[in-house]
Amino acid sequence: PVIGIVGGIGAGKSSVAEIFADLGCVVSDSDASVREIMQDPGVTQQLVAWWGREIFGVDSKVDRSKIAQIVFNQPFERRKLEGLIHPLVHERRRALIANAIEDGASGVIIDAPLLFEAGVDSECDAVVYVETPHDIRQARVQKTRGWDADELDRREKTQLGLEHKRKRSDYTIANLGSPDELKGRVARVLASIRKDLTQRAPSN
Repeated sequence: PVIGIVGGIGAGKSSVAEIFADLGCVVSDSDASVREIMQDPGVTQQLVAWWGREIFGVDSKVDRSKIAQIVFNQPFERRKLEGLIHPLVHERRRALIANAIEDGASGVIIDAPLLFEAGVDSECDAVVYVETPHDIRQARVQKTRGWDADELDRREKTQLGLEHKRKRSDYTIANLGSPDELKGRVARVLASIRKDLTQRAPSN
């Protein structure tokens, strides 16, 4: 099965994806793909043509935070960037899924920040919503990204609402206890997805 993961910022989607990986799944990390793609010479050349060499950091590589500042409040610029990056991410993901099927993986996990917004859910057999209370998510992003509550809310307003994501998802995993509890919940959801897909599959 191809399984998408959604949830609020700081919900622990990457942690859930890592547990799926421990259970034999292959993970397609869209953020990691974007980081690699943005350093591709052809992509870098296009970004410089649009926005100049100011997008480079001190290491002479594309600085994603500078790109984010350009596109965050400018929908036209954001769509331009997405039109360049999304097809390349999709191409990598399609190759990864084909290899995973060939290797007999337990599943493929798509960890994409904008799964619904980018229409990636259409590639999934199931979507899992990671449910984490706001105060826990706020504490995480404060620690890992230095964001205060206003910054978290500002970022989340650019995405689909959490209730909308929850309603469009097929399964929910609560991420609010110990790591062992989370592992158990992920294992049970994977077993349910595989069972449900088997039951839905047409018989010969």
